[in-house]
Amino acid sequence: MARINHDTIDLWQGWQRRELRVDRCADCGTWVFPPRPFCPDCWSDTLVGTVLTGAGRLVSYSRPRVAPGAPPVVSGVVALTEAPGVRLLARIEGIEPERVTLGMQLALGWWEDAGGVYPQFGPVDADQVRLPADAARGADAAAAGGAGQGAA
Repeated sequence: MARINHDTIDLWQGWQRRELRVDRCADCGTWVFPPRPFCPDCWSDTLVGTVLTGAGRLVSYSRPRVAPGAPPVVSGVVALTEAPGVRLLARIEGIEPERVTLGMQLALGWWEDAGGVYPQFGPVDADQVRLPADAARGADAAAAGGAGQGAA
């Protein structure tokens, strides 16, 4: 479960509604992420929570080895298209791990566990999407909330 405090409560509550919210400074326009009480550029405390669609591109990822039979989990750093400079660490789903590539375009989706709802991302390009026969081999994106689903 994520650590929730007075700086992260809006982000967390947005995730539970399947909204990707990032603060933006009302005075200078700087995107502020991770959440904090003031703008790192102009020090203003006038921050406005902004809902984003979650379009982005993959700038880094990790494909750790897992035990035989365990579903692979790819974690990636996603640069959000609508919020320059904002990068989010999240699961990458809906694609075979060996087909993940740097620079690939991604769409926002959501997954749930006992602790809440969290963002995840999946490929935008139809050629990269995991085929139905492939989904049975790993952690099926649909069972996890499906990347690309639920973006508002």
